[in-house]
Amino acid sequence: MSQDKYEIDVNVEDNPQIPLFHYTSHESLIKIIESGQLYATGIRYLNDATEGRYTEDLFAKYINDYINNFDEKAKDWFLWLKEILSGENELRHSAYVVCFTQEKDLLSQWRAYCPPGAGYSLGFSSEYLIESAKSQGFKLVKCIYDINIQQQLVEMILQQVEDEFLSTPASVLNGELKNIKKKDHSKWNIQLWGKLYRTIQYLAPIIKHPSFKEEQEWRDISRDYTLSLFSEEAKWRTGKNIPIPYILFSLPCINEEKTISELVIGPTPNTELSHITAVKLIKGKGYKCTKFTDSVVPYREW
Repeated sequence: MSQDKYEIDVNVEDNPQIPLFHYTSHESLIKIIESGQLYATGIRYLNDATEGRYTEDLFAKYINDYINNFDEKAKDWFLWLKEILSGENELRHSAYVVCFTQEKDLLSQWRAYCPPGAGYSLGFSSEYLIESAKSQGFKLVKCIYDINIQQQLVEMILQQVEDEFLSTPASVLNGELKNIKKKDHSKWNIQLWGKLYRTIQYLAPIIKHPSFKEEQEWRDISRDYTLSLFSEEAKWRTGKNIPIPYILFSLPCINEEKTISELVIGPTPNTELSHITAVKLIKGKGYKCTKFTDSVVPYREW
């Protein structure tokens, strides 16, 4: 861990060693195949309404529940910290993610991410996703759903914060408060609050509400912390209710070949024709894909 963030000793998995899958509609499949790109969406605009906020709430709740365990000199600062984390702030606006899952043919995924009878699950090798991420400033990691591990992380990090607080001169702490009030981001990454801010930014796209555990999600996460969801670099697409910000994640060629490890054709009333069409689309656009499979989920909504 770089020195602008706190140490995280709990293992954050970053090498699945199995194929990962991205669920999508037939309309989006065509766009992905023709452009060679996936959308990395701003985390506040995903289907989990607690994205980002959930991680902040874990920190705020721990401080509230264990405030008497902190050193007397640090209590006021931690109460102030709880107030900051409980309010509206920019932590939830700092990451773009591409979502994948270990489950290639899961009923809840077909329901959540694909229109009835027109869904596909695109499979990629983990090695391919890891290397693609590195070249674009992203990192592939597995989401953490276990509440015990989440709480262990929070406790470990806040202990480091307290230790550093007690060794920090008052003049530096006072200066830090001024920078926060001024929203002087350039100085946050080298001081106490900034270090915690960056740590929570790192964890927010990884720590997820336990109710989403079935998804077994992995994410390619943008690590450009300076990229605001509302910067000029953000692109926009139409959502069900509001415009959604995203950036592009490229699917580069390997040895001059465009590669997909597997394509799963979702539940559909036209299985045979959908299968034939998918093969023609993928191979016709020059992709190397040796495995086309049909969903075995007996789901019907047409």
